[in-house]
Amino acid sequence: MPTTDSSATEAPDGDDPDTSASSTEGPEVVSGVVTISDDLGDVEVDAPATVIVTTSDEATEMVVALGLEPVGVASTRVDASVRDDDRFADYFIGAEALGTPEFVGADSLNFESIAALDPDFIVHAAADDNVETLREIAPTAVFDIQMPGRWQDALVEVGTATGRSDAAADLIAAYDALLVDARSQLEAIAAGAPELTVIYPNYRGGDDNFVFDADFALASVVPDLGFDLVGIDAAEPAFPGVGTISTERYEDLAAGTDTIIAVGPDDWATTASGPFLESLSVPVLSLQVDEGRPSTGPLSAPVYLQRFLDALTAHYGDSVASGGAEAVEALG
Repeated sequence: MPTTDSSATEAPDGDDPDTSASSTEGPEVVSGVVTISDDLGDVEVDAPATVIVTTSDEATEMVVALGLEPVGVASTRVDASVRDDDRFADYFIGAEALGTPEFVGADSLNFESIAALDPDFIVHAAADDNVETLREIAPTAVFDIQMPGRWQDALVEVGTATGRSDAAADLIAAYDALLVDARSQLEAIAAGAPELTVIYPNYRGGDDNFVFDADFALASVVPDLGFDLVGIDAAEPAFPGVGTISTERYEDLAAGTDTIIAVGPDDWATTASGPFLESLSVPVLSLQVDEGRPSTGPLSAPVYLQRFLDALTAHYGDSVASGGAEAVEALG
């Protein structure tokens, strides 16, 4: 949990701190040194941080969701030409609020460019070899938010560091309310206990098709909605929450599930994996996610939740209408 240094003071009434996204109305912002928790331990930040660099799309999404514009961003999925032409619009939910940050890296980070921006806070995506160098530039918080619940935890900490704790709490509460509503809408379907498998097909075909379990953020919404998530046992372990399986072994997945949900940037039927998936003995639903990024954050999570709701309602809806949970069980 975040803590505040005893020397920290609150901004006096009517005298908002100088932040890039401060509003004329709203709660007072704590200023001074705060201690936040990241994946590696504690990080001290001079709050509210306003000159922020983000080194992943997930980190960028968190900062933008809090109403801030990072001065520098890095992305392994967005090259310079896309950045110049489209300002991330096709790659990042919430890109319209991003502003015009400097692009500071793709496959590798440009530390010189990051240092030249003189940031007071860096939000990084992984506990990798870059952390030490980044922390020599500015206080750096490390969050792997591909794990379930991680964007909520991380958002609280980033909100504290940036003086946006209330905004973070509002985003989390709004998502929780959407989840409760979605679960209620799907209650009759879930009562039939259909088993679901979530995959990210290799859209070029090949061996590296991903299968997710509840330890991966995007797939964790399935048990959150009241459904059984299965399939990971048929895959080869890759990293926590993720396994891989070849297209030739898709039928092994089908043998242990009622429905496969194929997530990705395009309809699976139009890809190289299409013929393999189309031949399976169980239905395969298509669920579009951000280009190349099956992870979630405060802006993308509500969008993906709605897409899960729409896909499951459309697929199972007629059975529920005609016979309720028993019909869904029979359909499985």
